[in-house]
Amino acid sequence: RSGEEATDEPTTPAPPSDEKPSVSFGKEIQPILLNSCAINGCHDAQTALVGYDFESYNGSVDGIADAIAAIEDNSMPPSAFPRVAAKDLAAIKSWAAAGTPP
Repeated sequence: RSGEEATDEPTTPAPPSDEKPSVSFGKEIQPILLNSCAINGCHDAQTALVGYDFESYNGSVDGIADAIAAIEDNSMPPSAFPRVAAKDLAAIKSWAAAGTPP
């Protein structure tokens, strides 16, 4: 601010938090899965191809490891659909690593 003199005193950073930011299934992960996996005729509740239903929390938890592997090896989503963005895959992996919190 104008008129105030700068001080040479160091600022004290906040102590580190032991809490990791949690990834929310409903706010972050489900929208990604709904747009990339639970497409009508694929891994939605009605079709559940190969037994995967990514519309629901429980179905997502059950199939997330296979979904991550399929996204990483580019076998999913099918070529007719857009690839999962790197930031979205990172969020999914973070959610899985955090123990798939609701």
